[in-house]
Parts: sequence; C-alpha cells; structure tokens
Amino acid sequence: MGRMLALSPSERVRASLRLSRFALAVAIPSIPLWIAYAIAWGAIASRTPGGTAQAILSALVLAICGILFTQVAAMGMRYFHWRLRLGPGRHVLAILWALAAAVAWWYGVRWILNLVGVSPPIEAESALAQAWLNIPLAVSIFYVSYAARRIVSPRLRLDWMPRGSTAAFRAYPKALAVRDPDDASEVMGGLNALKEAYGESHQSGTQALNLLEHHLALSSDPRYNLPMPLPLAVEFLRREMKVRLDTGTWSGTMQIDEPDSFPSDLVVEPAVLHAAGIFAAEYVQYHKQGDIAVQVRYEASPSPCVEIGTNTRGGDLWFVVAKSSAAQGAKSLLVDTLNRFASRGVVYESGQDTDGNLVFRIFARSDDAADTNWEDVERWLGAGVQLLATCKLSEGANRVYASGNRILKVQLINRVSPKPLTLAEEHNILQRLEGIEGVPQSSGYTEYRNFAVLSYPRIDGEPIADYLAKRNHQRSAWFRCLSDLSSLLNRIHHRGVIHRDLRPDNVLVREDGRVALIDFDQAIAGAYDAQEVDIQGHQHGVVPPCVPLPQFIDMLDLNVEYAGVVEQLEEAWHMASRSDASSPGRNIAYYRWLFGHVELPGERDWFSRWDLMQSALREVLPGARVLDLGCNLGLVATHCMLHGAQSVTAVDVHDDILDGARMVADAAGVQVDFVKGDLNSSEFVDLLLGREYDVVLALSVAHWIEDRDQAARILRTAPTLLFEGHSPASEEADHLHGLGFTEVQLVGYSERLRALYRASRHARSGHQSSVTQTS
Repeated sequence: MGRMLALSPSERVRASLRLSRFALAVAIPSIPLWIAYAIAWGAIASRTPGGTAQAILSALVLAICGILFTQVAAMGMRYFHWRLRLGPGRHVLAILWALAAAVAWWYGVRWILNLVGVSPPIEAESALAQAWLNIPLAVSIFYVSYAARRIVSPRLRLDWMPRGSTAAFRAYPKALAVRDPDDASEVMGGLNALKEAYGESHQSGTQALNLLEHHLALSSDPRYNLPMPLPLAVEFLRREMKVRLDTGTWSGTMQIDEPDSFPSDLVVEPAVLHAAGIFAAEYVQYHKQGDIAVQVRYEASPSPCVEIGTNTRGGDLWFVVAKSSAAQGAKSLLVDTLNRFASRGVVYESGQDTDGNLVFRIFARSDDAADTNWEDVERWLGAGVQLLATCKLSEGANRVYASGNRILKVQLINRVSPKPLTLAEEHNILQRLEGIEGVPQSSGYTEYRNFAVLSYPRIDGEPIADYLAKRNHQRSAWFRCLSDLSSLLNRIHHRGVIHRDLRPDNVLVREDGRVALIDFDQAIAGAYDAQEVDIQGHQHGVVPPCVPLPQFIDMLDLNVEYAGVVEQLEEAWHMASRSDASSPGRNIAYYRWLFGHVELPGERDWFSRWDLMQSALREVLPGARVLDLGCNLGLVATHCMLHGAQSVTAVDVHDDILDGARMVADAAGVQVDFVKGDLNSSEFVDLLLGREYDVVLALSVAHWIEDRDQAARILRTAPTLLFEGHSPASEEADHLHGLGFTEVQLVGYSERLRALYRASRHARSGHQSSVTQTS
C-alpha cells in the first residue's frame, strides 16, 4: 500500500487497472468450475426437504459467492507468490490463505442462507460434515482458477498502457545502431537501468527509455566521431543536458553560453564532449550536494577549451564512486572515449575552479584542416596515384584511388560524410574478416592531420553483371557465382558482420571464376541474425538492408530463371529427404544448403563441407576427369563441374538418389554422368576401371562397401584421391600409404570429426613421400 501511495495519479490508475485485469483473468476460468459445483450441489439439495426452488437458489448463492471469493483467494496467493521472497515458505502461506478464504466462503454462505431463510437450519454435525467436503473443493477451485488465468490474460485489454517490460526492451534492437564495440557496455548499462527503473515505476522507466533511445540515436550520427567546429560539438552536449532535464534524470539548473561565443575555427570531437557532459551530470548527481548546477562555457585562456563547471565542491580527482552506480558507468564511457581519440590529440583535464568546485575541461584545437582540398591529398599520396571513383553520394568527403597494386579509400576528416562508417570503422570490419578468402585482406589504416586512408590489395576481377553479360547469362555461370556468393556471405555472417550493400558492382568475379565481395562501408559488425538483413532482406531493429540478396538477383535480371531453378532444387531435396540412403528413418536430406535467399533443409551443412573439399581440390580440379563414389544429392559432382572439371562420373546404387542428383545438375546447367551400380560387384568395378580418371572422391563410401577388395581396386588406380575415413587418422594415413600413395596430406576434419585426406601417387616438387598437415 505504501508503494501505491508513492505512485503518481496516472500510475495508481494503471496499477488499479492491472489488478482488475488480474482479478478478471482469475474469475473467468473459475466460472465453469463453480457452475459444475452448483449443479452438483443443487442435485443433492433437491432431494432434501425444502423443494427444488430453494435448492436452485442456494446453489446460485454458493456459486456467486464462490466466484467472488476466488478473486480474494487469488489476490492473496499473488501477494505471497510474487511479492514475498520467502522461498518454499511462500507456498505454505499461499495454501493457508486459500484455506482461510474457503472457510470464510463456507461460513459466509451459511450465514447468508440462514439470514434470508432460503435454507433450513443445518445441524452442527451435518454442517461439519459438509464443511469437510466443500472447503477442500473450494480450495481446489481457487488453485485451478489461479493457475488457468494465463490462458485468459493475454486476451484482456484492460491494461491500456504498454507493459513496462515490453517498453523497456523495444529499444534493444537499436543497439545494432551503435557501431563501435566500445559502446556495448553503454547499451547494456542502459538496459540494466531500464529494468531497474521499470521495477520502480512506469514513469521513471519511460524516462530511462527515452534517455537510452537518445544515446543510441546520438551515437549513430555520422558526425559524432568526427572533429566538429565548437558550436556544432556543443550542440550535441546541449541536447544531452536538455534530455536529462526533461527525463528527470537529474534536477537543477543548466546554463550554456550563446552559440556565437564558441569560435567556429576551433574543433573538438562531439563524442568526447558528450561523454564528459554525461560524466559531469552523473558525478554531481552521485554526490547529491543540494541543487545541481551545470554550466558550459568557452575559455580562451590559457588554452582554448570547453569548460563544464559544476557546483560539486572538493572534487575528487580520482573520481572514486561505487562500481554499481550510474556515475561509474559514465566514468567508463568517458575513459573509453578519451582513449579512442587520444591519437588525434584530444586533451582532457579535471580540476577545481576558484570556489573549489569541480570543473571538466576539453581542450580545442585549431581547425587547420578546413581548407584541405583533394589536390593536397593527392600530393600526400605520392606520384602514380590514380583516381578511380569520386563517391558523389558522400558529398565530396570520400574518394577511391589506386596506387600500384593497392586500393586507397580516402576520407576527409574535417568534412561531414553521410556514409554510416568512417574509414577507421571499415578497417575494423575488414580486420574482423581477416582470413576469409574473397574479402579484402591485409588492410591498413593511416590517419593524417587532414584525411584518413584505408588501403588493401586490389582484387582483380570484373563486376558480376559484366562477367555474366560476356557469357550471355549462361546458367552454369550465374549458378556458380550465386552459390559461391552464398557461401561467402555465410562465412562473413559467422564473424558477426552484415554487408548490407550487395550491389552487382560490389561483387567481383575473378579470372578463375571465384567470387569476391568488396566495399564494406555500409557494413554492421557485432550484429546477431545477420541473415535476416543480407539474405532475407528484412529490417532488423533499426538496421535496414541497403541492397539485400533478393534485390541483387533482381538487378541481374535473374528473377524468373532463379525461381525455376529453386523449384527444381526444392523438388530434388524433397525426393532426397524420402530416401533411406540420406538419413534412414529421419525423412531429411543429406545436405543443408542456402542457395541465394532460399534455404534447403538437411542434416549436414553444405557450406562447411564444400569449403573443406575445395581447399584440397583447387589445384587439381581444373580440366580433371573425376570419379565420385556415392553421389548423395549430386552436389559434390555438380560443384566439381562448376569449378572447372572436364568431366564427372558419379556413382550410386539408389534410384531416388540418382534422380535427385540429376535434377540438381540440370538446375545448375552442367552435364554429369550419373551411373547406377553396386561397388561390391567386380563386374561393375571393372566397368569403372575401364575409364581413366585424374581424381577419385571417396568420402566415407569406401567403408560402406562390404567387399573391401573392390574398394581397394578403385583406390589403387587413382592418381589423386580425396578420402574421408572412419578410422583414427593415423590408421587411415597408413592405409593410404599401403595403397601406393606417396604423398598423403591431412586437409582437415568434417563436421563428424572424420579426417579428410588428399593423397597423390607422386610427390610434388620439393616434397618427399610423407604425411603432411595443413593448418
């Protein structure tokens, strides 16, 4: 009750409505139970003296009073279960409360019936006997109704204001808008503050929510991390102080000098000034020294600076505050921000004014970069630099150059760029993707006084639209490109990066047909459910796709043909899922694959499987004649053809698997010789050995052949073998050496932790017969 009195009038109305909603949600499921009870009571009472009319009326009184007492019992149980944290003891108290409510109901009903003369007086012994029966029944109805309230509760609309928990976490997806990983602690701290605020009252929770949304929006501003003229930088701080006053986070006075008093030829990073302002507000709030006063002014001497003065006396220069306080969170934010910008010459000081009050100073520096032009930048970059693009959408702040074999992306520091990422942030993205083939590698970032440069080796290739146009949009060409792009996006997403801008100009096809992805200046790092944006084209929180994969396919004018290919693939997957050769008894295909934006369900991930195999086959596959033993779904055989094999013969013993594999190859626009045969049959093995092969693929299938001699006959003739075994790795290596292979190389391990080997008859130049292991 004391807590209710402490609420505002609107909050008391809200609390009353929520209690009414709870009581109604309990009463509704109790109605059929009490009706059944009344019918049973009436049937028994009608056989006693007094007549049917009195029996029906007494039954109605019992039921109506029971419905009312159900809510009373529920309110007590709610109190003991939710408000008191007594461990198992609260359940005992809840039962006792329900029992007390049932006793009160029973004797209250008896008193009403006797008062109106509806029921004849009940003898003491009979009343006691009925009490032993009816009171436990009432307790049971109370508990059943209390438990069933959740079925009714979601359909009630008495709660006219949004629930605190819902409102608190609708800001969570906006955390994706914060691109700097250092801001994660700020977001999580804000969410924790939201939970605590909503636990206190709806009003304080709403204020905390507004403050967090303000921080997220502010830190998403492209200007936030760039040096700005003092009037603009102070505007960020002014907005922060105004939001804090409006949300009631702190109370007091706030004074900021007139904008024209801040010289525009001096610059400072708004992020630093903003973090200092937050710390000043939280620190003086933490000390609670009467009314809070914050004053922001410009001081020209002894050095130009923006000074944030407070009325907190005797400033603690070490800022020792409780670890769990908001001031400590603001301190951490300020420290992280200062460290991030220290390399740019950002200087911060704390001290005391003449009255002994704490003062924060952010020193400004001359905006000598204001007159920077691209001619100066090109002189800095040196001779031989070549302009590739002017980036008109960046309003003149960004350009792309080439110097030798490297790409140079340049951004002027002193200009506002509408691009969501600075070059430093794009560099962090590329560092996160280091080691992924198809993404710019070995990137470097250098920041000069007036401009920043992001560099990386040039990826030789042509835009995918030009590549496909030269090949008349041949199906095998675009199918391979789209398959490789899907695989590349899968690897990128596993690193927590969303590209967001899958324009055809950003997808390059190299001379060997491999796909590369460039231009990560729209990317988001550290995001979750990355496929929602890039693959499905859905906005996730505040992160929308610029160009997702469906739009990319449309830009290449492949929509109609892509839809037909997907239909064939889905039919092949459906056929494979019903085959006992895939996963007996599971009704699921062998491979799981994301082709474009369509997911084909299966047991094993195709991307990881093919990435491992391709690393072993890349050198030997172009122009090779391939024998694939066990062609489940035909994906391996099809991709071998797509990546340069001269011919592929794929073998399986199951008709449904072969039919599905043929559909996959046909969808990809390649010709594969699918052959049905039993590898246990010497006649069929003789037929296979009558042909010549350069590469044999034996992925686990050799261990399913009952006649091991037949399997050995095939493997002994293979010039190059890709082999996956079931036995320990050392045993498999010895087995392959015993088959006459001079070089046995461990490529890696499958998702089932089985060793994958590439074995050759003749050691390559500089190699001796041995087992080598790749990293």
